[in-house]
Amino acid sequence: MVKRKVRHKRKYRIAISDDDPILISNYRRVLELSGYDVEFYSFVDEVVELVSTEIRPIDLFVIDIVQPPGKSFASKPTENGMYTGLYLAHYIRQKMPKAPIILFSIASLPSLRKAAEQLTDNLDECILLKKGETMPTEFLEIINHYFDEFSLASTQKHSIFKRLFRSLMLQPNISGVGIDLKELGKQK
Repeated sequence: MVKRKVRHKRKYRIAISDDDPILISNYRRVLELSGYDVEFYSFVDEVVELVSTEIRPIDLFVIDIVQPPGKSFASKPTENGMYTGLYLAHYIRQKMPKAPIILFSIASLPSLRKAAEQLTDNLDECILLKKGETMPTEFLEIINHYFDEFSLASTQKHSIFKRLFRSLMLQPNISGVGIDLKELGKQK
């Protein structure tokens, strides 16, 4: 058996919230094989509890947007679960302002973009990717690049990729990912 080399100095912890374990299984597998500590939650209430009580940090959240609202978001206008993940991302952002979030869905991206803009003014360090159109290897590459940049010295943290990662938030094109060039050009 060949032992796989872990790319990063420490094992990053990724929390995935998705109500369909079959659709996300290949994405989970590629992350685990690459050395990430992947935790899967099939109910949004589990993630709310995790964020509320967790001492050990979560390094990245992957959130399916279309999920049952559970008890945590039952009173929110989730449109029968169509926007539950957006409410979960908003909740995470309130508790963990700097945690990166990947919003991952098979739903129509233009409608999700509009809903996300209405829900919150500040979902920094989030990107929106379309499940199925983003292959597991591409998904892994995005995450690897983020953590490679994250682990650099503080003077290098705002490199072109970090700005690219931030600019992807809610700027999807027809294939699911787009770039806000104005955001990309900002110096932080």
